Amino acid sequence: MSTQNASSSVCGGTSKDQSTCVEKQLASMEQHAVRHQEEHDDDDNGCTRKRACVASVTVLYLALLVWGVTFTILYIREVQGLNGFSINSTHQPPETKFANSSLEETSTIMTSTANSSQRTSTILTSTDNSSQQTSTIMTSTTNSSQGTFSPNLTFCGKVKSDKITFGGAGREEGKFSEISGVAVSANNEVFVADRLNKRVQVFSLNGTFLRLFSTVSPGGEIIQPHDVTINRAGHLWVVGFNIDGKSPAFLHVLRYNLEGRQVSTFNKWHSRGMATITTDSRNNNVIVWNQREVLIFHPNGTRLGKFRLPLTHTLHDNIAVDDKGNFFLASSHHRIVKVFSSKGHYLYQFGASTNKKVKGRPKSICIDAFGRVLVAQNASGGRVDIFTRDGDFVRTILNSSDAIPEPFRLALAPGGQLVVAYKENFVSIFPCQKVYP
Repeated sequence: MSTQNASSSVCGGTSKDQSTCVEKQLASMEQHAVRHQEEHDDDDNGCTRKRACVASVTVLYLALLVWGVTFTILYIREVQGLNGFSINSTHQPPETKFANSSLEETSTIMTSTANSSQRTSTILTSTDNSSQQTSTIMTSTTNSSQGTFSPNLTFCGKVKSDKITFGGAGREEGKFSEISGVAVSANNEVFVADRLNKRVQVFSLNGTFLRLFSTVSPGGEIIQPHDVTINRAGHLWVVGFNIDGKSPAFLHVLRYNLEGRQVSTFNKWHSRGMATITTDSRNNNVIVWNQREVLIFHPNGTRLGKFRLPLTHTLHDNIAVDDKGNFFLASSHHRIVKVFSSKGHYLYQFGASTNKKVKGRPKSICIDAFGRVLVAQNASGGRVDIFTRDGDFVRTILNSSDAIPEPFRLALAPGGQLVVAYKENFVSIFPCQKVYP
């Protein structure tokens, strides 16, 4: 039955009334259909909004998860970097190679614990793999406020060695004509500047002659070596003057490897008088003292700076640099050791003129691994005294009872042996126990 007929059966009355009733029924049915469609559309929209909400929450959760995982990985890597290890590998420190040597040696490790009155230091020196021997391990306690030194533990080897002496005047191998400098390498070779013979000779720590090489500039000028030193990089530095007689005296700084092959040279400069050389262990810079000037060079020859000393601070014999960059100048003329900062500012002085316990004129100076200062003194025979870095007298290491004449140059070997060179053209090596009893 059609919609119109159904509506007619509901509506009664006249035709006109029926027609009006049917129209009202049809309109009502259309409104009902529209409302039903709108309700259906609302249900679909609600369902769509719910799916969008679920999708948004899922995306947010995944983003937070990825961020959390990334943060965790970065944190683990940072912690590993700070601790110096990786998950699947074992961290090993880099091995130090010493140039021009068949020996593989571990570099010096120094650990210090300090307070206002006491400093405890430990040094582990090199290991010689070629002979499977480990050199001296020394531990000491220094009370710098009182200037006293009391060994806490000293290990200089199980067997005490005797003093070794070698040399003598002459031109042949192993003989000297005015010793002017001495240095000891990390592999225990002793380098001696033989000034009037214009060469450097090399010996073992037991005094055995090993080799020699002449000191000649790249231009062929013969050089009289005035001093030698070895830096931590394993390079030998020689300072000296040309003596060809055809030109003014020029100061030369020559660099050699430990086999005696010349590697480089600095620009020469006009100068007179004596010269001495040392290196700064902090950066391998080369320090040259000549008359009133202290010159500082980079190992590549670039001059980094210089400072001139007043006339009252001239006439020094030898120079050393401590681990703070301070310069120690030994002056036999002034009977004093004077200390300057790395910028050339005067700090303090010590020696015979400030301490009645100290006698003699300082000729040479060196600084050990503990920061103590060893000074060769000339007075009524020879002596070697030890001071704190602040200049407080500790004790006398060597004196006339050790049958030493006037010492001219000092050097310390890695194992604690003290090498003393004399103007009388011979060298003595004193055992570690003499220096660190």
